[in-house]
Amino acid sequence: MSAPPLMPKALGGSSKHYNIHAAEWYNDTHLSKIVGNVVARKRPSKRTVTAPQDITSLLAALDNPDSEVRRIAIEALGHNDSPDATAALIVMLNDRDSNIRSWAAGMLGGVGSTPGRPEAVEPLITALHDTDAYVRGDAAISLGLLRDHRAASALMQCLTDSSPAVRGHAANALGSIGAGEASVLLATTLHDPERIVRVWSAVALRNLHWSGATDATPLAVPALIAALQDSDATVREKAANALGTIRDVRAVDPLLAALKDDEVMVRYAAVEALEEIGDPRALPALQWVVTHDQGTTFLGNINERAVQAIAWLQTRASDT
Repeated sequence: MSAPPLMPKALGGSSKHYNIHAAEWYNDTHLSKIVGNVVARKRPSKRTVTAPQDITSLLAALDNPDSEVRRIAIEALGHNDSPDATAALIVMLNDRDSNIRSWAAGMLGGVGSTPGRPEAVEPLITALHDTDAYVRGDAAISLGLLRDHRAASALMQCLTDSSPAVRGHAANALGSIGAGEASVLLATTLHDPERIVRVWSAVALRNLHWSGATDATPLAVPALIAALQDSDATVREKAANALGTIRDVRAVDPLLAALKDDEVMVRYAAVEALEEIGDPRALPALQWVVTHDQGTTFLGNINERAVQAIAWLQTRASDT
């Protein structure tokens, strides 16, 4: 599932924690590189602080006046799935330091091999109203990871958040949750002035369809077709991906036009989408791609991908 990030110039640097989230949540390292790092919190201190290993000492460290000690303890507790660790992380959502609240919110969604914590859903929903955008962003990410529909209404409200990063994370979380009732708003945020929001709105509409919220399709398709004309190539690419997943024949002609896009990743996505839709009208255009498009992406060569698409379309035609 494709799917986030915050804009680093607006909201801070990188962290090991969110590199883990990037792999687990978005599963799209290429997109993460294009849009920016997947981080909501501020860059932690470079001071070396060693976390204690036992749960009792970790819990005691949460009362340390040094915020870096508290942060290290929170990170260690994030890898501990005991009820005591979960309860402590929830308490830290109210820490006086917004950076600490942000770390706690991020850890509650699960990290590494440690699963998410369903009992944190309601506290994380409350954290969506935090005064700090870092905290709201991390809360949205974790709620997306937890995939609990109770968060849908609050996340929909976040689509109008003052922070573009929070809006983007909220959109992506709604797609992961499968909140079909958000489809109207997500079709609207495909026109957000910030590219980060438009990208994750396209991804979210794709994920809604994957999740079975197919009632969102009638609204999603026209909005995604329009997004194929977006000024940003990543938005166009993700719109093509979504249209391929939805497989609505209304997208065939716009996707055929996208085979001539200036950006190689958009053209590659259009080839894949046309294969997924399976309409034989795409065959002549795909033949043209085989002989004329020498573009190369990290996924492979476009002309080779078109050969595969043609073979699949021909197989489908012979079976009907």
